[in-house]
Amino acid sequence: MKKVFLFLSLMLIFMCTSCFVNPFGMKPIPEGVYIYTRAYSNDKVEGIEYFSSAKVIIKEITEEEYLQANGVNVFVDATPSSSKSYLGIEAYLFSIDTNQYEPVTISNLSYDPGTCHIYNDGTFQISINDIMLEGDARMLFNIKSEETSITFTIYNENFKFVTHVCKKID
Repeated sequence: MKKVFLFLSLMLIFMCTSCFVNPFGMKPIPEGVYIYTRAYSNDKVEGIEYFSSAKVIIKEITEEEYLQANGVNVFVDATPSSSKSYLGIEAYLFSIDTNQYEPVTISNLSYDPGTCHIYNDGTFQISINDIMLEGDARMLFNIKSEETSITFTIYNENFKFVTHVCKKID
């Protein structure tokens, strides 16, 4: 019984100390251009056909650029480190109506504590054919040693666009 208690105590100590160093084994979000290879859209917005794909550009920015952006197209990488990493985000949806990538404005994206890389509570805006879509935004980053994938979701009561897989192209 003492051996089991000792083993469980050592495991608890190991788990706790490793969590303080880097919880969940989080890795920094890599910069790059990501193209979505699969997407789901259940458009119900009159005047807009749908979006077929998405592109997201992630780049590191300075703290000054982050503060000047006032929460628009920026967020803080939640990976524990000695200094904060500020990231800029450019998001685009490929519109079937306009046959081109249209910019999406994402605001106030914030890390969801207790998760690896889930960023919630954001909002989005995109204008297609003079119709403004607005609603909620969230991103989930799945970072592995050889690849990173992103799930990007924007939605409101009439509209939802979700991408489940993306591919870094640079």
